[in-house]
Amino acid sequence: ITIELTVDELFPSIITKDLTDIDGLLAVYTTQFDQYNKNRSQNISLAVKNINNVLLRPNQIFSFNQNVGLRLEKYGYKEAPVFIDGKLVLDWGGGVCQVSSTLYNAALLADMSIEERTSHYRPAPYVPLGQDAAVADNLLDFKFKNTSSHNIYIISEVSGNQLSVYILGK
Repeated sequence: ITIELTVDELFPSIITKDLTDIDGLLAVYTTQFDQYNKNRSQNISLAVKNINNVLLRPNQIFSFNQNVGLRLEKYGYKEAPVFIDGKLVLDWGGGVCQVSSTLYNAALLADMSIEERTSHYRPAPYVPLGQDAAVADNLLDFKFKNTSSHNIYIISEVSGNQLSVYILGK
């Protein structure tokens, strides 16, 4: 018996050469959250996984919404408090703005160019006044550009009640 097989070659999006110039920490920013708020914690953890291990080439723009995707129940997101029209209400993905705000502050410290950012209607308690980045599916995005002449690499993690974003580069 002879069976023909179709072979699709897959190549990794990141190869060793992409990481050779990355030799240090450009910035780190950490925020704290209530880990006992299970729905909000779940949403934060999901968003953190989607912005972890991201390579950004010089002049490439990072889009939070593009990397995180839609905050929907079918993707594991839960209902948690969010601000909509100035009111605190339950909605899918509540807490994800803390991830975008933590990334925003790390990008600022790494001297990246902020391309798109909207602050919340009310101050966010997890970052200093005016240092938040609101996001909403198909409406508000947080974007920044790698202004370095080298690749940068984003690592994000949740440990206990802390969310940290690291930006590595040259």
